[in-house]
Amino acid sequence: MKLYNVTGTQRYCGPGALSAVMGISSNDGARLIREVTGRKSICGTHDYELEAVLRRNGFKLKTYGYPKPSQPTLAQWLRRREDRNKLVIVGLTSHWCVVKGNKYIDNITKEPVWISKAPNRRARVTYIIEVSK
Repeated sequence: MKLYNVTGTQRYCGPGALSAVMGISSNDGARLIREVTGRKSICGTHDYELEAVLRRNGFKLKTYGYPKPSQPTLAQWLRRREDRNKLVIVGLTSHWCVVKGNKYIDNITKEPVWISKAPNRRARVTYIIEVSK
C-alpha cells in the first residue's frame, strides 16, 4: 500500500490519518467520519470511528492496544516492530499518525518524513491499526 500526502484544510489528526492512508483530502476524511458517527463536527476521533470508515471503504484491519503500564514510546515501538513494510495507523496519546517503512506522516508534517525527524517520538503508543487492502 502507498502512503499519501495529507491534503485538505481539515486540521485534526483523525481525518489527516485517513487522508494519508486513503489518498483523499482531510476534508473528505472528516465527511466520512461524520457519516459513520452522525456527529456534526469532528474535533477528535476514536479508534472505532477510524476503523468503521476504513472497513466501509474495503480495507482489512488488524488492531491491538497497549494497556496503560506497558505503553511504549513511539521511538521504542518503531525499533521493536516486526514488519516494517506494513502501513500502520498509530494511536499516540491524543494523536493519530501513520507509519510505513522508514516514513512517518500526520496532519502536522503533511508529507512523509524520515522517522528520525518525526515529531512526537516520546509520546506513548496506545493503539495500533494495521491496514491492508
